Amino acid sequence: MKVFKIAENQGYAYSLESRDKNKIHLDSLVGYNSIFNHKIVHGTLIFHKVLKQFNYKKLNQYSIKIEFINAFKYDVPIQFNTKTICQKNFGLARINFLKKSLFEFENEKLKLVKIIKLKSINSNNKIRVLLNYLSWYVGMINPGKYSLINSINLVYNSNNLKSESLKIYSKKKPRYPIIHNRIEFDKFIVEFKTFIRPHLKKTNTRISKQVKNYALSTKIPVLILGASTGIGKEIFDIFKINNNIKIIASYNNNKIASNKKNINLYKIDIKNILKKIKPILNQYTNLRIYYFISPKILLTTNNASKIIEYKKFFIDIPIKIISLIPRNFNIEFFYPSTVFIDEKRDDDYTKSKIIAEQTLKKLDKKNIKINILRIDKINTKQNLDLLNTKNPSFIEKLNINKHYQKKIFFLKDKNSK
Repeated sequence: MKVFKIAENQGYAYSLESRDKNKIHLDSLVGYNSIFNHKIVHGTLIFHKVLKQFNYKKLNQYSIKIEFINAFKYDVPIQFNTKTICQKNFGLARINFLKKSLFEFENEKLKLVKIIKLKSINSNNKIRVLLNYLSWYVGMINPGKYSLINSINLVYNSNNLKSESLKIYSKKKPRYPIIHNRIEFDKFIVEFKTFIRPHLKKTNTRISKQVKNYALSTKIPVLILGASTGIGKEIFDIFKINNNIKIIASYNNNKIASNKKNINLYKIDIKNILKKIKPILNQYTNLRIYYFISPKILLTTNNASKIIEYKKFFIDIPIKIISLIPRNFNIEFFYPSTVFIDEKRDDDYTKSKIIAEQTLKKLDKKNIKINILRIDKINTKQNLDLLNTKNPSFIEKLNINKHYQKKIFFLKDKNSK
């Protein structure tokens, strides 16, 4: 296997060269709040590095295609051969060499969207120039902000006429968040697919009168683990209106701002979570716990590192927290699950949630009341749904859904004795 590494300063330099200043490659906070949990390397830079190692002067003999399965980190060795590109022994891209010109979108009528006149370019730099324009077009023009490249197919076409104009063609696939594109320059054609990442629109975050009343009627202290982002933040914002209870909230990378006297904030990372939570559990004989600590979610299958991570976050830590609760204490424990498990998906995230549900239900006892809520598709920073940007926010859903209200606020069934 061949090996290379791309440092952050190389990524920054490439953003200047290609003019692709998509923040997912450059901004730590944007990277953290993406589904990858980190900044990612430009796909075209990976492609160029691989081509260079394979001596792309011989490309007139091949067409080469790279399909990206996942994103690459900076400053981590990248290994590759003629079939796969790996990082930390996980295959993140597939390579396909063909000894013929294979055009993926040959029968599609792509629309010409841009013609760029170029000055005389050294033959050794033509592919680099093509990839630079590809990266710039995807990251800054179409689809633009936070967009991702799914695949790149570079074809040498001896029938093409030499030209100093670079032409870009594009066509959005109906019903899918995928765009088919093609760039032509000189004897080369690059066909590439891109994903549209919709920007989350601001939704109505006004809390309904009913939900406010439930929050205000809460009498026991509330511990919200993971209150700085997503659903955890929305739950925190709801309980902030109650000045008569103690609210304990934890955060890690994203800070929480509050100067209210009844709110205690703790920075808790995964390494010392149990050490910091144990004193809190021992302090309150009656306590309601909301568990929103979560890694970034990827709907992948048989990803060994994700399987370990999900087990730790979704199963091991909640069980350990519950095991720390003294027997004579009365505790309410809220656990968010996923509606996806109803669809019998076989991805690692869903499977771990199924095991978590089954395990936690067994721990529901007289002194420990566990409410598990399967949450529908909603809009948060960790939104997994690329197809529907009209999903409600969690608060919008909570305002109108009585089942959500019952689970969140541990309301007693009217039919129960």
